[in-house]
This record gives sequence, structure tokens and C-alpha cells, in this order.
Amino acid sequence: MTLIGGHQRLKALNSLGWKTAPCVVLDLSKDKERLLNIAMNKIGGEFDKGRLKDLLLDLDDSGADLSLAGLEDVELEKLLLPPEPAEIKTWNLEETYEPFWITIRGPLESLPDIKKALSAADLGACRVEASA
Repeated sequence: MTLIGGHQRLKALNSLGWKTAPCVVLDLSKDKERLLNIAMNKIGGEFDKGRLKDLLLDLDDSGADLSLAGLEDVELEKLLLPPEPAEIKTWNLEETYEPFWITIRGPLESLPDIKKALSAADLGACRVEASA
């Protein structure tokens, strides 16, 4: 059996030494269990949007009825649509620009990958420097 809702209540009852508690037992498929969990979180919880999107995509791929998740159609569309691509600005290298700096923080071992990605981006007059 899987507990779908009432996790905090169960903790409290356990701390009080209760051995039994009233509950509702349902016989659900794994997909319907996950949809019910989403619907119950919608009522009284918060979502990690990235994890929710992954879960919904997985459920959609398995043919689950996403309307059972308790989300409005607009919410589902917003979560499932790919993000808008970022606008890429083309720089006129003939013009003079004021210098600016971009800071990328991360482990030093990722620096070669970052330099490679920035070089591949063809940023023209940009220079990549590293500092510790």
C-alpha cells in the first residue's frame, strides 16, 4: 500500500503512539495514484514545477487521463508546452561597445566545458577569462 495523503497526520499519530487511524483505502493503478497525488497537492500544497512537468509528461506518455490531476487546461498547457526560445542578439562588430562582464560560477573542473560552449556560440570579440 502507498500513502497518498496525510503524511503529516500519520507522523503526528505515530508520535502519539496510535496504532490505528481512520483512513480511506482505494484500489488504484500507479498512474491514477500519481494523478490523485497531484490533485491533492493542488488543494493544499505546492509544486516543484520541474518535477511536476516531468511527472505529467511521463503520465501523458503512458496514456493517463491528465484531467484527473485536478489542474485547469490552461495550467496543463503552460506546464507541458516547451519554453519559448531565448532571443539571440546579433552584435555588429563594427560598432564600439562599452565593456561588460558576465560572471559564471561553478566548479573549476567545468571551466573547459564553459569555454568550449562560449567559443561555439561565436561571440566575436568576447574574451573568456578564469579567476579563482
